[in-house]
Amino acid sequence: LVGAGRSELARLLYGADGPHAGTMTIEGRPFVPRTPAGAVRAGMGLVPEERRTEGLLLGKSIAFNLSLGNLTPLLASPVLPFISLRKRARLAQATIRDLSIKASSPEQPVGRLSGGNQQKVVIGRWLRSKPKVLILDEPTRGVDIGARGEIHRLIRELAGLGMAVLVISSEPDELPDLCDRVLVMAEGRIVRELTGRDLTRNAIIEASYAATEERVPA
Repeated sequence: LVGAGRSELARLLYGADGPHAGTMTIEGRPFVPRTPAGAVRAGMGLVPEERRTEGLLLGKSIAFNLSLGNLTPLLASPVLPFISLRKRARLAQATIRDLSIKASSPEQPVGRLSGGNQQKVVIGRWLRSKPKVLILDEPTRGVDIGARGEIHRLIRELAGLGMAVLVISSEPDELPDLCDRVLVMAEGRIVRELTGRDLTRNAIIEASYAATEERVPA
């Protein structure tokens, strides 16, 4: 439910906010990101809920947005700290093809794309950097049914490649077919874990509202 602390958890994992208590590990090693850059170096990626304000530079091209976070492979040479426009164009063309992004060209401003295609650009940026853990905060909010299906397909492909994918969603309908495990949160705490046959739409809704009712004073 809204206000459960899901987006706050994403910001904490991505190093945008600091923890007050507790510990985090990645692959069994302590993980204490102090900045988003530190989280990225440790293997964390984030597709934010507010993609238009936090995930994209709307006035810049698709190619420019895709290059963010992938600058090292795009350098003209190891000794020249300049971006190769040819390499950037190849990266953009490959991502547009692989993710079926509907655009007139890699130089089209990303602000002119549909919501679903904008989301694909944000996800595509992380596809190239290959993080160990990718957090997607409300990845299908504000997109049409066709784009939703394509985003679900991308998520499954990433998981199939061995990437840990954490989907934060307030839509219980999409989670049973998409996730192996669902953690229900309320007021910043995990109140229920659902897996296997227990992982159903109704179980997610019941767990969410039960946790809320327990915290409402009489």
